[in-house]
Amino acid sequence: MVMALSVCSCASTHYVSSSTGNDGNSGASTAAPWKTLAYAMAHVAAGDSVLLNRGDVWNEPLVISQNNLTIDAYPVGGTGPAPRITGYQALSGWSFTSDNIYKTTMSGTTACASSSGNVYFNGVPGQLVTASSGTGSPAHDRDFYCDGASPSNVYVYSQGSPSSYYGAVFVVTPSNSALLDTNGKTGLNIQHLALDYFDNYGVYVHGGSTNLTFANMSINGMVVGENRLSASTPGYKPYGFYVSNAGYATNVSIYNVDAHLNSVAGVRSSVVGDRLLEVWF
Repeated sequence: MVMALSVCSCASTHYVSSSTGNDGNSGASTAAPWKTLAYAMAHVAAGDSVLLNRGDVWNEPLVISQNNLTIDAYPVGGTGPAPRITGYQALSGWSFTSDNIYKTTMSGTTACASSSGNVYFNGVPGQLVTASSGTGSPAHDRDFYCDGASPSNVYVYSQGSPSSYYGAVFVVTPSNSALLDTNGKTGLNIQHLALDYFDNYGVYVHGGSTNLTFANMSINGMVVGENRLSASTPGYKPYGFYVSNAGYATNVSIYNVDAHLNSVAGVRSSVVGDRLLEVWF
């Protein structure tokens, strides 16, 4: 008797929508999408496709968790705004504490680091101080302090409600990190995404990542001027794409990408030697 065994290595397609999704859904159709990028990355397998809803916005990083993933937009081949991953988070709901210091709490579980946070006051970068009250607390226009909790409390100096005194106040999160992180991954195909408002990297390729393709994307830092990550070197970051020599990333292709409003470079690579980096705008 001859027995034939078949093993299915079937790849799955998952759908994610920040506006209509729920992480309790199956994620298997546009009618039952997941909500968060973090949940999606925790529940995909190598070889899967993850499709993000056009026009939706995520205020969280996309940290690639598996090899051989396809990340794209749906409806596939459709029109409309690209799925947007942003570090921009507007601050509101201020409450007075003392000595012209106002406090608010960031939404969700997002954090603003006490050592490297970035808060902007009507587009002008603020000055990070060392305490929420007493010595080292906000004492001048655009002074701010982040306590680093999850979610973080943000304290700012203001002569009256910050929303009235300054206009728009927003924080860039995650700070000192990347909006799209590929650490040691291989075989990725990522396209039709928009990334903006980051103070470090839009896309960070490192840890020996290889055979990656990024296409049809916009990567706009928006954060200009002195950067809290390197106060002694104004404009040191952000980078739109950064391909690191840490672990020696290889075979990285970047096609049809707009990378603007990044302080130093839209695309930067520290890779040297016989390692292919293709960039086509």
